[in-house]
Amino acid sequence: MPAFTTFIRKKKYPLAIVALLVILVGYVYAAGQKKETLRYVRAERGTIISEVGVTGTIKPPHSLDFAFQTTGRIKKIYVTVGLRVAEGQTLASLDNNDIVAQLAQAEASVNAEEAALDQLNAGTKPEDIEVKRSKLAKAEQDLLNYYGSAPNVLNDAYAKANDAVRQQTDALFTNDEENNPLLTFAANSSQTQSDAQNQRYAARIALDAWQKELAGLTATSSAEVMEEALRSGDTHLIVSRTLLYTLNNAVQSASSLLQATITTQYTTYKDYITTALNELNAAFTNIAALKQNIASQKVVVLQTQNELNSDLAGNRPEQIAAQAAKVKQARANVAYYQAQLAKTVLAAPFSGVITRVVLDPGDVVNTTDQVVSLIGTGAFQVEANIAESDIARIRVGNTATVTLDAYGPDVIFHAKVIQIDLSSTVVEGVATYKATLQFTEEDSRILAGLTANVDILSDKKENVLFAPTRAIVTEDGRKYVTVLRDEKNRITEKVEIQTGLRGSEGTTEVVLGLAEGDKVVEE
Repeated sequence: MPAFTTFIRKKKYPLAIVALLVILVGYVYAAGQKKETLRYVRAERGTIISEVGVTGTIKPPHSLDFAFQTTGRIKKIYVTVGLRVAEGQTLASLDNNDIVAQLAQAEASVNAEEAALDQLNAGTKPEDIEVKRSKLAKAEQDLLNYYGSAPNVLNDAYAKANDAVRQQTDALFTNDEENNPLLTFAANSSQTQSDAQNQRYAARIALDAWQKELAGLTATSSAEVMEEALRSGDTHLIVSRTLLYTLNNAVQSASSLLQATITTQYTTYKDYITTALNELNAAFTNIAALKQNIASQKVVVLQTQNELNSDLAGNRPEQIAAQAAKVKQARANVAYYQAQLAKTVLAAPFSGVITRVVLDPGDVVNTTDQVVSLIGTGAFQVEANIAESDIARIRVGNTATVTLDAYGPDVIFHAKVIQIDLSSTVVEGVATYKATLQFTEEDSRILAGLTANVDILSDKKENVLFAPTRAIVTEDGRKYVTVLRDEKNRITEKVEIQTGLRGSEGTTEVVLGLAEGDKVVEE
């Protein structure tokens, strides 16, 4: 450079040209001297951490919306929102008095059947047989008494029917007791009028026949005669009731066609018919009650007779087996009502906090109506979907750090994986697996429904040699890095390596091919 300057001076070039040439020559010289600097990172030992990052949602450890298993009316709700409840605590109940009564009856039946079985096993004592004979005699006498009351009941029924037809409807007919009775008013249809008149004649015939039947009936008549008389009484009453129904229709239609000023007569007719129907209904009821008493008492007599016969014959093995079966059936009946009773009570299956009470006492509910909501106490959980490309890196027991959007990235919580679903779920076209993590510590800031950012620690190696992941290239299935051998002269070497764990922070374990301190070129 000095020689070149001397040359310029000797030639005596103009000063501006000389300056320009000096600048150009200096630039070329400097450019020739400049060398590109290579960026590198030394291979060193340390800790490599591999994590899987996912986003999930906070869930309580348990969450349940309660509904009754049967329909009914809510009797009482025992909890309020925010109340902590223990496992097994009653939350709400339906009105179940009927089931409680049925259960008590079923339990009493078990006691009775068990006592009968014990008696069969012990055998019948002579004094017990005498008790059965007395019981049978009383049952038979009670049945005879029922039969003996039949004439009084039937005569009373006849009197009521006779008054209903002959007295209460007297004003509605002329020629009542003749073969051609006539209505004293015009019905709205000729058919109704004809029916009423014909049925009045039929009622007279039935009443006369009934009176003759009752004349030969006494308290000592046979059971068969008494039962036939009761059936016949019902038949005669039906004839009278048919007449009254037809008359009622006739009076109703006739009075509706008249002016209000002349309907008093028809109002009186209606009163007569109402009185008559009440008398007939009472007669029907009395006969029905007696028939029911007789039927029930016949069953009592039969059962008592069978019991006595069994005692006299002795207890055979098949009798004992049959009674044992009755005991089992009675116990099953108790179990059934216990199950029905349980359906009317909501109890907490786990300890927790009430989050919602939907209905009130007195409300009628179906099995689909939600009543109470409960979340469990204890450590909250995170549910997150793991992509199939990462699922092999996750195991139950892996630890994780969690941040919540509500509190920002600086507030860190800790959790661990407690469950991984074995079946996949497709989310936006990608197969994923649900993983459940549980917080290792309780914290009042953790609330159900918050969004969680989770970094799951899948693997960790300490004191291993590593290099920047971005410096590793793959060619034909082999991995290489570029190592700077001579920094001054920029001499590099392409080195094949074997890698191990790939970290989440941009580093990868180098198992073979590098030595600690080697300068790995990054670019």
